[in-house]
Amino acid sequence: MTEMTIRAALTKKKMLDKQIKEMSRENFFAIVSKNETFIEGMTRKEWEERVQARFNSFNDKVKYRDALNVAILHANAINLIDVPKFNGLNSKPTKEMERISFAAAISRKGYYTELLQYVTRMISVRNEASSMFSTRVREAESTVRNRMNAEYGNTAVAVSSSERNKREEEMLKQLLPDFLDPNKLSTSLEDVKDFLENYIAEIDSILGHATEVTMVTVQD
Repeated sequence: MTEMTIRAALTKKKMLDKQIKEMSRENFFAIVSKNETFIEGMTRKEWEERVQARFNSFNDKVKYRDALNVAILHANAINLIDVPKFNGLNSKPTKEMERISFAAAISRKGYYTELLQYVTRMISVRNEASSMFSTRVREAESTVRNRMNAEYGNTAVAVSSSERNKREEEMLKQLLPDFLDPNKLSTSLEDVKDFLENYIAEIDSILGHATEVTMVTVQD
């Protein structure tokens, strides 16, 4: 058995994942005619011994990678850390903390990263809707001006300013679009985005430190 920090175990596991992926592309088979004595520049015996050694190495790496993974998952399940309490997207930053497992913190970080992407997309949708709203407002105002000119521009009958203003307001009321935002998100999405970014960064920092000081035992 070998003791190491979670960070060291994660680094070894990442390295093994890369090596296993590369070795999985190796050819452990060959089709040759009976009179062929060399394979890839080696005698048959040398090639067979090399392939057997490479497969044994591949198998050893897979087994050790699994041992590392078991140790990491076990440590993540039993070790606890204190992280900022999260009370929803509309909550404000707080110093209140809660104690959860490493695994829960890792899961939370991943899920809130997805939430951050969702909020970022919502900001883009909000911006597009806001731009469309402004365009619709300009179109409505232009239509009202044209109608006012058509109705009052060439009339010989005197019309009071108050009557013209009243008529203009009535037309605008009919033509102007409504921007519906029941949850008042249009003015708060950036705050939510900043909150999530800071929250994820804090959890990442806490987890990073924890993995550097928490030990695991890996079966050799």
